Amino acid sequence: MKDQKLIRFITWNFGSMLVVLLASATAFAVKLPNQPIPANGTWTSSVPFTVNATGTITVRVGLRVNTPFGIPVLGESEYEAMLVKMTAPTTSLVSVKRSVTASFEMVTLTFNVSDCSKTGSYAVRLRNSGSINKQAGEAEFAEFTPPTLPSLASGTLSTFGVTQGNTAKIAIPEALEPQGNGGSLKVTATWDSNCLDASGCKLKFAFLKGDTVYKNTTATGYAHNALFGNASPKMTLDLDINKADVAADWSLQITGDARGNTSNVKATVIFTPRCQ
Repeated sequence: MKDQKLIRFITWNFGSMLVVLLASATAFAVKLPNQPIPANGTWTSSVPFTVNATGTITVRVGLRVNTPFGIPVLGESEYEAMLVKMTAPTTSLVSVKRSVTASFEMVTLTFNVSDCSKTGSYAVRLRNSGSINKQAGEAEFAEFTPPTLPSLASGTLSTFGVTQGNTAKIAIPEALEPQGNGGSLKVTATWDSNCLDASGCKLKFAFLKGDTVYKNTTATGYAHNALFGNASPKMTLDLDINKADVAADWSLQITGDARGNTSNVKATVIFTPRCQ
């Protein structure tokens, strides 16, 4: 496999706050191993591959007759290549029949994964489909890239503070907001505090959809510089965002401790998309 990455750095300013976004989209090229084709007309299958996003699958496969010394002693054979979805039973999507000799004959299988219900495991089925000249053969697959989701988009807020008992509301940049079919929206954070407590000052985090805490879910953590401050991150809030909720204004709500101030708050927001 080859790992191809597109990396972009984008900067936003929110008053005195700075956000740096690292967006990584990774596409994995697939090279399926060669697959023998039996002479008796029974189906054989390639190694399966995974499609986890919408898009076009294009698989190119070379077909040839395998004969001693590459000599087609019985002439041409008819082979069939079929792209299938690995369901139970398998679902035939598109197929091509071609007369082949001892030289590779290239065929192309193309299918549009138009919605998320079509994602999953795929394979190429192969057989000798002719009524005569039933010779054993071989399929050789060209490298291809199935549709894949971007790995994640991650944004780190510049350090800031939350004064005693107050609440800060920070807009989440558009590139980090839930998109498409939803997915995981996650924040991790560390901070320092002046509370006279073995665990330091607490901060409570929540994701706001508009002005409402999403799914009534919050997470609370303790100061990084406290006596019990070895663990990192000190706070993690991870939510699954529904497809129906992506078209909204999203922000991060941070509520301070009534006992003291916090400083050097460093929060990272990560959105991982999902096909559903």
